[in-house]
Amino acid sequence: MTQISVWTGGAHRLLAPVAAQIGTLHAQGLPCILLVPEQFTLQAERELLTRLNLPGFFTIDVLSPSRLSHRVLAAAGADELVPLSAAGRRMAVSLALERCENKLVFYASSARRRGFTEKLSSLIADMKRGGLTPDALLEYAQTLPEGMRRTKLNDLATVFATYEATIAHRFGDSEDQLRYVASRLTQSGLMDGQSVFVYGFDSLPEPLIALLCEVGALCQSLTIALLCLPETAPDGELYRPVRQSIARFGEALRARGLRLIQKQLPHTPLGHAPAIDHLDTALFAYPEHKFTGEQQSVFLSQHMSPYEEATVATRQILRLCAEGMDIERIALLYPDRNGYAFAVAAALTDSGLPFYTDEKLPASSHALARFLLSALRAMANGFGREDVTAVMKSGYAPLTFAEACTLENYAREYGIDRKSWLSPFTRGDDLLAARCESLRKRLMEPLSKAREAIVAARDTRASLAAVMELLSDVGAYETLLKEEKALLAAGMAVRAGQNSQMWQTLLELMDQLYTLADGARIPLSRMAERFDCGFSAFSLAALPPASQLLHAGVLGHSLSGEMDTVFLLGLNDGVLTREADSLLTEPERADTQQATDTYLGMTDESRTQFAKMDVKRAMTLPTRYLFLSYAKTDLSGAALRPLDLLATLQTRLFSGLPETPVPPDALPISAAQA
Repeated sequence: MTQISVWTGGAHRLLAPVAAQIGTLHAQGLPCILLVPEQFTLQAERELLTRLNLPGFFTIDVLSPSRLSHRVLAAAGADELVPLSAAGRRMAVSLALERCENKLVFYASSARRRGFTEKLSSLIADMKRGGLTPDALLEYAQTLPEGMRRTKLNDLATVFATYEATIAHRFGDSEDQLRYVASRLTQSGLMDGQSVFVYGFDSLPEPLIALLCEVGALCQSLTIALLCLPETAPDGELYRPVRQSIARFGEALRARGLRLIQKQLPHTPLGHAPAIDHLDTALFAYPEHKFTGEQQSVFLSQHMSPYEEATVATRQILRLCAEGMDIERIALLYPDRNGYAFAVAAALTDSGLPFYTDEKLPASSHALARFLLSALRAMANGFGREDVTAVMKSGYAPLTFAEACTLENYAREYGIDRKSWLSPFTRGDDLLAARCESLRKRLMEPLSKAREAIVAARDTRASLAAVMELLSDVGAYETLLKEEKALLAAGMAVRAGQNSQMWQTLLELMDQLYTLADGARIPLSRMAERFDCGFSAFSLAALPPASQLLHAGVLGHSLSGEMDTVFLLGLNDGVLTREADSLLTEPERADTQQATDTYLGMTDESRTQFAKMDVKRAMTLPTRYLFLSYAKTDLSGAALRPLDLLATLQTRLFSGLPETPVPPDALPISAAQA
């Protein structure tokens, strides 16, 4: 029988034993698989090569769940269902909402609000992962007394059932695909004789549990490494959600006649600077205890704004690099809020430091997406001024920026709105009117042509062909290529890499939309909503373009290995709060789970625990220096409060924290910053 083990241990203590075990198998010529989260495969490969001192390897496969799925389907064959991407799911939910909109009661007024489809898509994914069906949800709703909750759950069951009917026998969403991949593992033969290791996941979500149960039944051995300490540890409460996921995995294995072995790895000291080792034992622990020695490793400073905060951090990095510290052993982390991504990128650019940011760019924020969505809304809403202005200033309209400003000023001064855009401009000075009329025609002719084609379309092909014709008329692809060349010329390789993915993203989105529509025409009134749902599910990521770059990234993203110094910015109120913007309240979710014997995802309390784990991992990552900081205001000038945890650090875990190892005026400064 396969040996299935879960190794649990403290932060920064899991990768070494996993790599050592993989190294032993590699030395014996035995095959093994390392399963890691999406977007972590390259980093994991580099870690193995470094830790095992290997120039390369052929018996070790580093795979993400999606890569593993592709391998299985390539070996065993795929079913006839068309894979439905995250974007496709949201568009399918949008289509389902359209089909059952007249049946809704509680959500009748919400169905067409922006953002509602995303929330509904997320909830449907949770329900499918947890094994809750539309019929079971409806049956539970009928047991409730008349009132808001019953009506709400009835509506959710209606949309859920319509969504399932929309994709039935034609599409497979991620949950359907995962079940199929698991069922084809035996035929693929990929697990035969393999030792499988799982590393880098915060916990074991339901889809991963289902996959690992199948893997465990077929492979030579399965070892899962999770950051988790026992309940009796001083900070044991922090890891309760992880222990709960391990328990669910154990129950799923027992249902298949398999046994789970749990192994707690030794909690040895990290061997970092004493003050950072103290954080490893004392942060979020009970009872609290204070560091007694002198320390010059942990620093805490406040700043007026995120940009000032990031600028001071870059000056500290310049000092460290001048003293001989390897820039690849420095990390700068920040929260995904309050404008820190922009502030950090701007400050690093001004500093002249070579850097790489792991932040993903939402496809919906790209100028091409903004142009298309604004154009579709303008055509559907009768060419309202704000929609048309958004089109002309997107960067993809057939106007220069200066021309767009001229046309916008004319429209605002002379009240150009709706039907006025379709008539020649004659108001005001003759010379200005003639110039703006020329600009109007250049802007409106492709929009008017596209609108007529979309309205006249009688099937899906004609509807989407009209959209492609609009993009062709304005030279969207050529503009995209020019942007990419300009970004590369400016040394913005990461941004250029993200930009290069946009056209393929658009084509994939249109392909999913074409298949979903099943030949039916797409009404102009719904087209912007469908594309918006699709774009909102895509993120544009990029690999590090070179070595010897500073790592800058969002707090909580995967970051293994060792760092000499970590800068942790934005420690303001809210960093440790992660509430899901769900359609179900916490009591509704808990009651539904209990009544239907399903699991509907993490609670807000569990999300908060994972946020604390992210902070603790970041604070205990550096071997030498930890710089903590926060801002008094965000980029717009709104006041920010420091994180309560900082007071605990200063008064209960340390006897105060110094602001900086050297006086601020002694820090180096770049020419641009000066």
